[in-house]
Amino acid sequence: MKILTNQPLRHLNSFNLQANASYFASPANVEAAKAALDFANSKVLPILVLGGGTNIIFSKDPHGLVIKPGMTGRKASFDNNDVYLHVGANEGWTELVEWTLDNQYWGLENLSLIPGTAGAAPVQNIGAYGVELADHLYQVHAIDIKTGQERVFTNSECEFSYRNSRFKAQQKWLITSIILKLSLTPNIRTGYGTIRQRLIELGITKPTPVDVAKAVIYIRQSKLPDPAITPNSGSFFSNPIVDRNKFELLEDKFPDIVSFAQPDGQVKLAAAWLIEQCGLKGFSKGTVGIHPNHALVMINHGKATGLEVMELAKIVQDSVMDRFKVSLEIEPRVI
Repeated sequence: MKILTNQPLRHLNSFNLQANASYFASPANVEAAKAALDFANSKVLPILVLGGGTNIIFSKDPHGLVIKPGMTGRKASFDNNDVYLHVGANEGWTELVEWTLDNQYWGLENLSLIPGTAGAAPVQNIGAYGVELADHLYQVHAIDIKTGQERVFTNSECEFSYRNSRFKAQQKWLITSIILKLSLTPNIRTGYGTIRQRLIELGITKPTPVDVAKAVIYIRQSKLPDPAITPNSGSFFSNPIVDRNKFELLEDKFPDIVSFAQPDGQVKLAAAWLIEQCGLKGFSKGTVGIHPNHALVMINHGKATGLEVMELAKIVQDSVMDRFKVSLEIEPRVI
């Protein structure tokens, strides 16, 4: 297992923030990953597991060993109408979804064009347009970063919730692969308004999963900047969830508030709407700004530092709290 020292991480995070890892490794298999963990534990080094770098903010250099899992591979098996995909942690998520569509393995179409890797997907429980990874996750294969022991997690053991999981909460696991459960029979999900609107614009009344994927891709490309061109980490804030009483108070004061009822009786608020109402859409401070087309996306105008990103995030959080008395949580992991 090759261990690199003083490794630059700018090209490994989509916000293009400069940071250096004291030690860095990218193991291509489980045994190499265990060797890297042994190295770190023998030197009592803290360990940071880095996925696609699309959901992380470096406000300072990470200490210890940064491990970027390098496991690849896609393998499908079948049980009647069900498709089980065993996917290496370093497989690109966007490419994986495209591959499932090409092979007519249905279920991930609403999750098209989400940046990052397959191994990072369970950590955040990625989701978009009415679908979450938790809807199709069968198993997670991981290694305990302290003991080196392997473990397989079932869906329920992942403790998924909105943009959260046990892997995000505990940060003690190195995910090596995941197994997804898809279907050979389409189950079209067009409940999200923007998808329906796009399909209507195209005159499509009986959409296929590919139609839904194309609609999602069009919507994302029209709203969200490409990190390769405009460095960003996607949605910077999670949509806050409030109880019914809190929502009714907000609705009385702000009748146009954008919201989504939840199965448990709570209400999810649109963080982008809250930020827009504070007049911050398109706002910039130094080399960091809020994207003019999507208030949830913070962007790097040039050589922004992680500290500058966090300063602007604080301005947004304080503004929303002052006006709505609602707390916004930062979605990316902050180092």
